[in-house]
Amino acid sequence: MAAITRQLASVLFLAALCCGPLVSRAQDPFAPPKPGGAAPGEAAAPPMPQDPFGAAPAPQPGTDKATGPQLAEEALPLVLQQLRDSNPQTPKAILQAANAVLQFGRPDEAKKYLARFLAAKFPEDQLAPVPHQVGSDLLIHLVRNEGVQPEGKEVARIVQEAAYKKATDVAEIEKTIALLSSPSLSIRQSALEKLGESGTHVVTPMLRVLADSSREGEHRFVRVALAHLAVATELPLIGALEIPDEHVQAQVVAVLGRIRSKPAVMHFVRPAVDPAASRVLREVAAASLAKIVGSAPDRYAAEKYLDEQIELLLGGNLPYAADPDGLIEMWFWDEPQRAVASRKLSKGDAALLLATRLTSDLAALNPQSEKARRMKLLTSLELAKVLGGMDQPLRMGEGTAADAATKAGPEVINAVLAEALKLGRIPAVLAAVELLGQSGDPEVLTSAGPQESPLAKALKHTDRRVRLTAALAIARLKPRVAFPGASRVFDPLAAAIRTTGTSRVLIGHPRGEEAQTLVGFMNDLGLAGEAAYTGRRLAEAATSGVDFEFILISDAIDSPPVKELVQWLRKDYRTAGIPIGVMARTEALYPLRYAFENDPLTSVFPRLYTTDAATGEVAKVIASAGRNHISREERMAQAQAAMGAIADLAASPEAFTHWNIIRYEPAVIEALDNPVLTDQAAAVLGKLGTPTSQKALVDFASQHTRPISSREAAAAAFAAAVKARGLNLTQQQIMTQFDRYNASERQDAQTQAVLGSLLDAIEGMRSQ
Repeated sequence: MAAITRQLASVLFLAALCCGPLVSRAQDPFAPPKPGGAAPGEAAAPPMPQDPFGAAPAPQPGTDKATGPQLAEEALPLVLQQLRDSNPQTPKAILQAANAVLQFGRPDEAKKYLARFLAAKFPEDQLAPVPHQVGSDLLIHLVRNEGVQPEGKEVARIVQEAAYKKATDVAEIEKTIALLSSPSLSIRQSALEKLGESGTHVVTPMLRVLADSSREGEHRFVRVALAHLAVATELPLIGALEIPDEHVQAQVVAVLGRIRSKPAVMHFVRPAVDPAASRVLREVAAASLAKIVGSAPDRYAAEKYLDEQIELLLGGNLPYAADPDGLIEMWFWDEPQRAVASRKLSKGDAALLLATRLTSDLAALNPQSEKARRMKLLTSLELAKVLGGMDQPLRMGEGTAADAATKAGPEVINAVLAEALKLGRIPAVLAAVELLGQSGDPEVLTSAGPQESPLAKALKHTDRRVRLTAALAIARLKPRVAFPGASRVFDPLAAAIRTTGTSRVLIGHPRGEEAQTLVGFMNDLGLAGEAAYTGRRLAEAATSGVDFEFILISDAIDSPPVKELVQWLRKDYRTAGIPIGVMARTEALYPLRYAFENDPLTSVFPRLYTTDAATGEVAKVIASAGRNHISREERMAQAQAAMGAIADLAASPEAFTHWNIIRYEPAVIEALDNPVLTDQAAAVLGKLGTPTSQKALVDFASQHTRPISSREAAAAAFAAAVKARGLNLTQQQIMTQFDRYNASERQDAQTQAVLGSLLDAIEGMRSQ
């Protein structure tokens, strides 16, 4: 009993705190009399209190307007009724009332308060201070309590959004920063607490104050504030070390030194010993290093340290911890915006970002070192490619990494490409290859003499994207002399235009029925499957130029067995980068996993018996390729680029001699069936003009099931071929074309027009 009394007292106390004095329930002398009047000497009944939720007054016990005598509605406990009578109006009061009734065990009553809160549509300036007024614990409780949903989550959301918007408003932050230098200690402390709520958003406005010489009197207060808020400001300040203003940079170094930031140490080394840096920056950087690690290095030690750190970072060693998703928020200085900005990167990309900064520092300390200069360009190009997207062209323009490399010249880019190939830095390889293709200097292909140039070596890279980019670059350069490796230009271009527009899977299984079942699973997943029943046949299909997205192999495969087969595929540059899934029996599962544990592109899993099982395993196989995976959309874009390059080569004077353009003819004819490539393929065949090309064009244009625009393009290409190369159809093929036209009298006018244009081209040449 005592416990219940204490609980009730506690709730009453809360109600009193949040709602103020309770409404009196004393008799109202101005209340209207009861129906029929009050008996002589009987006091009139008190009025019903106002219900803040708009509910109708409860009927009097024993009566009902419509049906007469009824049982009385269950009355609210006195304390809850008194809480209602208090009629809370402000956001704070309503939420405290909701909390009070929740503690009383009435989530149904709390939902009414929350619904009223939402209906009031309070302005943001009233919602923003609510988290401080009621405490974050209450908002968390509203989100987690299932009895007050969905209102609880919605109230918490709008309150937190308003508070966040207020805390991150730049104008508000700037007003608060101005208070940091107030003569009043309490105002300064209050401003610091308020800035702490804004998190990382305070850094850019504070840096702008530090850059403003007219506000120099505030600088020391801002530096102290940045140091006090180190939990939020440390990493953005490390990113701000890239700021070109050395006066601001020195102040940032001082703040990071004051908080003894270990991650910042690597960025202090260059300014501490760089003779080109200002005296103030050198002294502050050296003092900060001494404070954090005990001493500052000399120039020799600094270069050695930076070289070691670059190697560690490019090896994937990073001084930051990743979040549960494996990502790291990295900060940098955005000069066009004059602000610090962040981006979440994978561990490897974050390490690359830091390595890029350090290679720039090393090159600044030793500008005569070709190695340092080369590594600076390599890392900056790789970072630009990673941030811009592996499937996107390298960003050009003044001040970009591409601009710096272009100014260095083709010879330097060639050296960067050679280094990138040696280190296996695929994004850097792609970036350098693109720039060489745009250089307009075909001598990069012969600069190594009888040895293959770096660009030619890229043609046999294990990455499909690299091979095609290299072939496109060489086609763009149009070298007029032979060069080592020239014969390999054909394969990537031909393979690209053979794409079918679908995601294809090669499946190896010795038993036909089970192989077709697996093909069916792949079809269910939206993939086109192709079966091979022996290891040798699978290897032949994999290297045929068909763009398989990945390969599935049963451990029952033979001729050769699965271990040897995977080794074959990994030794051929055309298949070395394709993800492979090995389906194993239970007894072979762990031995095969052990056998392929050092192959990141090969996954081993139990045999697939359902589409659901296939879904998860296929996703893992594709994911193993990481950013090197090429989507269906990118394959189509690659095919269009390759067809454009082939068309360009076909138009060159050396098309049939130096480039042996006829080799592309079978692949181009296949591309006619791809709606995305039809028009381009027809134009190329028109330039070739061979008997095979002309027959393919007239046959395609004569098929009434094809889109009329594609048929018209094929007919126009045929006319161009006849004009340029003469008529190369046989007599029988010509007669067949006349028969097709005669049989079209019942077909649509557009079909007749296309067939007629083919005969016009034939007759025009025959009449000459």
